[in-house]
Amino acid sequence: MKTLNCTIILLGCICVALTACKNDDPIVQPVTPYEKQYGEATVVWEATHQSLFNFKGNPLYVQVSEESTDEDLAVFNTTRKYLFDKCGHLLIYNPINELADASSGLTRGWGTAGDATRYSYGYDSAGRLAVVTETELGGASVVYELKYGTHTAYVPFPLSFAGLPLFLLKGLVSVEGDNGFKYEFDGEKAVCETDSWMGITRTEYLFRNSYPSMCTKQLIRGDEVLQHEETVYAFGEKGLLLGMTTSVRTNDDPDMVQKRSVVYASPWLQVKEVAYEVGLAQERTVYTYTEEGFLLSATKSDNEGNTASVQLNAYEQDAQGNWTSAERAVEGYFNDYWPEGTMTLKQEFSYK
Repeated sequence: MKTLNCTIILLGCICVALTACKNDDPIVQPVTPYEKQYGEATVVWEATHQSLFNFKGNPLYVQVSEESTDEDLAVFNTTRKYLFDKCGHLLIYNPINELADASSGLTRGWGTAGDATRYSYGYDSAGRLAVVTETELGGASVVYELKYGTHTAYVPFPLSFAGLPLFLLKGLVSVEGDNGFKYEFDGEKAVCETDSWMGITRTEYLFRNSYPSMCTKQLIRGDEVLQHEETVYAFGEKGLLLGMTTSVRTNDDPDMVQKRSVVYASPWLQVKEVAYEVGLAQERTVYTYTEEGFLLSATKSDNEGNTASVQLNAYEQDAQGNWTSAERAVEGYFNDYWPEGTMTLKQEFSYK
């Protein structure tokens, strides 16, 4: 065990080869920008999917497990499984056993946890994401088909991509589901609408310099806008997402604004700081990382003097540079799934 004195890179895109990826093809194809690790690709969204999650050595299968034990010896377990092809495309993401808080930050940063949905991904001959199958636990599957054009904008993928808060696809023009879902990019904006018992949710992305600059979401019931959400994005060199700020207003109290700002650590897309503001209440969480991109510590504090922290005690790595086991200590109330006590983490890798 190493004693300390390692966030998954939230960046990456499609592994595009000159020909389709064939497991039985003995010919070694030239490396294209889409097959490079993050930091080597011209645009970070064109790195391999494996480097998107900071998995080194081109693994084909990864299982991530977290187990937390609180002071009363209650145990909280989470598990996520990833399957990749030899080109580095993500084929399956299975978080069905996952209980993790969507804002956990320890393994994926601040993303959306699909705690009861399994995703499978298919690709076209150019290596672009072409088909997504979404299967809810105990429910039916929905199949989505993606189409591309010749434009060079990086358009947000409207569905979950392994829980990432943002995933951009170059040239995307539409996504259609066999459940009636439709998402379209017209060269200036990307729009979709979803219907639920709460009402209609309309999502619209606006663009500047080939990247999304703003996203608005409105929850509408009849002629009334029940909730308005606005997110502003900031990008840097190579398309690196530097941060985002989300503001939410409801018609119940239009003067009350809920604001959440996220700053990402460079050079990887890892959460560096998160700030919440709701009325007079304020909360701030700061994250630090090892050189390998593994979470070292997290400290949360609010304007009433409450604090909580997570500290990495020790960890082990394999020959590829991936961490395989770790132990963290949690002090104070961090969130519902990180109780005060000890957290044990494991990652299993298969490279063949």
